[in-house]
Amino acid sequence: MIKKLLCIVLTLIMLLSVVACNNTPGTPDDSSNETEKEAESGKVAEEKYDGVFKVGYSRVDITPQMLPISRKNGQSTIKSVSDPIYATCIAFYDGETTALVFTVDLCNVSEDHCNAIRIRIKSATRVPEKNVIIHATHNHSSPTLGNPNNEAAVQKWTSATQLNMVKAAEEAIADLTDATILAGTGKTTGMAFVRRYLLEDGTYSGVNSPAASSAKAVKHVSEADDTVGVIRFVREGKKDVVAVNWQCHLASAVEMMPAALTADRNFYIRGDIEKADDDALVAYFAGASGNIGGSNTPIPSLKKYRSYQDSSQALAKVILDVLNSGKMESLEAGPIKIDNKTYKAEMWKDSEERVAQANEVLALTNGSKEQTALLKKYGWQSTYGPKAVVSRNKSSATTISVPMAGLSFGDLAFIAAPYEMFDNNGVQIKEGSPFKTTFILTNAGGALAYVASIEAYTTYGGYEVENTEFAPGEGEKMVAEYIDMLKRLKTK
Repeated sequence: MIKKLLCIVLTLIMLLSVVACNNTPGTPDDSSNETEKEAESGKVAEEKYDGVFKVGYSRVDITPQMLPISRKNGQSTIKSVSDPIYATCIAFYDGETTALVFTVDLCNVSEDHCNAIRIRIKSATRVPEKNVIIHATHNHSSPTLGNPNNEAAVQKWTSATQLNMVKAAEEAIADLTDATILAGTGKTTGMAFVRRYLLEDGTYSGVNSPAASSAKAVKHVSEADDTVGVIRFVREGKKDVVAVNWQCHLASAVEMMPAALTADRNFYIRGDIEKADDDALVAYFAGASGNIGGSNTPIPSLKKYRSYQDSSQALAKVILDVLNSGKMESLEAGPIKIDNKTYKAEMWKDSEERVAQANEVLALTNGSKEQTALLKKYGWQSTYGPKAVVSRNKSSATTISVPMAGLSFGDLAFIAAPYEMFDNNGVQIKEGSPFKTTFILTNAGGALAYVASIEAYTTYGGYEVENTEFAPGEGEKMVAEYIDMLKRLKTK
């Protein structure tokens, strides 16, 4: 009789232990019963969907501990810390599937490093690689994961950052809490600008490409996307998670503090919002790469800001106005849907004559009068152009692999583009999306530099076109691919 009772007690203890393990979605499980099918599908079998959508949040410090450290090849070195940088992870769970979305205060995260981090996260949490989106804010004041400089500081920081991102994933999953979704938008009039300007003399110029002409800028070459998207995940018994998506290139702080580490405008956006709303935890996602209208905006009629701090705090005020408006729309939540594909983009191949011109320019002394005259003659604004021509024509490859990803739940969708997208292409995706709210995350899943809109190739040119490896028209083709992906997510 005693033996029977002991057997019953032991059986109950084992059952309770299994139940306890199964109540935490996405956490490691030593059980050998999990099938490979479950692991690859991303379905966490521990808890049935209870009709409540869950959101978790974590933010971990990834500030380099060894200084100096290089940002990336060819750029200035970080010698001091103005403010810390972070990796932020939001976890989503619908009772069956777990997805993770990261935003990190870095210039870039290469595709190889994204893949390595995903593998580490899967090992620690059982969340499959395809369920993890990694986005960099493209902050020029921060290092790059994938920095080619073989220095001790870079190696140590890279390894520590990967481990910290795994930690953020685990903490976000552990933080999963029932949530509802509110969505709103604000207008950043006078702040979000495209990168090119039409001058009085009919030529074009831009922030990173000073015109040879002294003519004044009269207008932007296209309408700026001055809409900021705001999502509030309202959680029961915990702070809310506020996700922000805005179209801007975070490259202002590095011009003011070339040797300092800072999260750029993200530092002020996070700080100002969380200070004014003590029930908010902020995650900032950089969208299409327009350019903030700072002190370098050459159009007098548009509002200027003295510094990136001023513009950042102005943006935070717009976001707070949305959060406090009482007009945010309730969005339906779950189930989570994920789509991934690899798009083969056409590589830009130049004529033999153009390649010869590029080699002719690069053969001259850098910065010499002869080289400057030849650049002007052949239509380049800097040596970036001829260097890119030589680079893209050196390879026998004719296509570029572009990893595309999409994530949706209910009326909200994210698309992850591993390159810098032009504003008007970002607008086209949002207008073609079947979802009420669509967040565009650029420099997500890789760092393939610029994919320009067709007008840049045919009309106003600039730094982005001079540097790209993508053939004209690929920007619009990828817009169509993302819209198709969003439609698939909507009908899955």
